[in-house]
Amino acid sequence: SLFSGASPVDMAGDLLVVAIVVGLIIAAGGAAHLFLRAATRARQTATRATEAMTALRQELEVAQSIVMADPQALIAFEPDGSPRLVNHGLDPKVGVPAKLRNLMRFASWLERSAAPTLEARLKDLKVTGRPFELTLKTLAGPHVEVEGRASASGYYLKIRDLAGRRMEFANLLKQHRA
Repeated sequence: SLFSGASPVDMAGDLLVVAIVVGLIIAAGGAAHLFLRAATRARQTATRATEAMTALRQELEVAQSIVMADPQALIAFEPDGSPRLVNHGLDPKVGVPAKLRNLMRFASWLERSAAPTLEARLKDLKVTGRPFELTLKTLAGPHVEVEGRASASGYYLKIRDLAGRRMEFANLLKQHRA
């Protein structure tokens, strides 16, 4: 037999070594199993995150194309009130500045009575979330439609050339009559 001729003390020592080795092998096997399970979960999580990121990118591209399709100046205000120019696709002839710093100085491009009106409505939007739509005249001459709305992430200001909007309505009316 395996332990023939060995004293009981030697046999106990050998059995102890065998038990320790077997225990270590079982523990290593259990650790490897746990590691493989964790690695599989990590890969699944990474795959889900990549899929979610791809879906969000696609949604962002769609949203950007919608925003860019409409000739407008769009300003998003962060919850702290800081403005960010999202898009400016208005013709320079309209008289709406393309730089955010100049755009936020309403009195520099709107008629004298229009600037304080817009500033008051924008302040009200910040405080109460009450939306507004105004038709205002620029110093360059054209009228613009200014819309302020609250959103989940803050609030925004949208400025559109009213002449362009009238053309859109006329085309829609023409299509409806046809």
